[in-house]
Amino acid sequence: MKRLGPWAVTITLLLFLSAPPVHGAPLEKGRVAYVANEHSGTISIIDGEAMQVAGTIAVSPGPHNLAFSPDGRLLLVTHPSADRLSLVDAIQQKVKAVLQISGRPHGVAVSSNGQTGYVAAEGLRKLLVIDLIVGKILKEVALQESPHNVALTGDGRRIWVTSLGSHSIWLVDAVTSEVERMPTYGAPHDLTLTARGQDAWVTNWGSSLLFHIETSSRLLTPVETSGRNPHHLAITPDGSEVWVSNHDSSNVSIIDARAKIELARVPVGRAPHHVAISSNGQRAYVANHGSHDVTVIDVLTRRVIGTVAVGKGPHGVVAN
Repeated sequence: MKRLGPWAVTITLLLFLSAPPVHGAPLEKGRVAYVANEHSGTISIIDGEAMQVAGTIAVSPGPHNLAFSPDGRLLLVTHPSADRLSLVDAIQQKVKAVLQISGRPHGVAVSSNGQTGYVAAEGLRKLLVIDLIVGKILKEVALQESPHNVALTGDGRRIWVTSLGSHSIWLVDAVTSEVERMPTYGAPHDLTLTARGQDAWVTNWGSSLLFHIETSSRLLTPVETSGRNPHHLAITPDGSEVWVSNHDSSNVSIIDARAKIELARVPVGRAPHHVAISSNGQRAYVANHGSHDVTVIDVLTRRVIGTVAVGKGPHGVVAN
């Protein structure tokens, strides 16, 4: 295993595949979602119109979190239990490469040009910056706490990171690698930013609170929900609503982003984890870890329009 530069982390290209794609042609944009089945070692490809699994990609073991490149062609998959990062061709629906990365990679995000990956290595307390073209670690950014989930500003200049079991959010400059710590009074778990990056939304584990953060001023506003243990979240493409999975109440809270109030709750499966909204804003997909299925919701009417059985322990989900 080759050591890269002065850094402590090593990365090995385990696999570079040219395997045939799964059956069927790629689905049209706005129609497909991908869910990582942690206990089955697979990714289910969901047709959001037909309400069925359109294909399956083997990515064993323990696929956890997912991130799309902005053009929707590359899918990154973290495997914390195996110290791996898989690169999946979302168009051909096949694994391109598997990178061995130490430090329990968890949260992941992709740069706007699709060439750089940002991975939270919990065990190392570092944010890893990876060249996705050649499979090489470009930088390691040390943090004082274990990073958990990751989000990028719209211009890709700054990386926002929650830290596991702490009261902090870390802000990393993508160019200079300078680190800023933003203290909070909750327990930040997941976060997402609006398309232009003016607003950040954060879930807080062990409470019913969300945080809204004005990114320029760092003004933090708590937002109450009626759910138990808000877990993960997504923003509609127009930025008007925030959809939040409530892990312990098996529902999704819908928040008015401007008024900062809860508008509705939608029942889903057991122990929901990630939620994703299609690029056309029509469908929401909720990965239900406890019931091994994905709830599909019509965003406009806020009605459940289907439940799709997938593999065991669905966790991360993204939609095109």
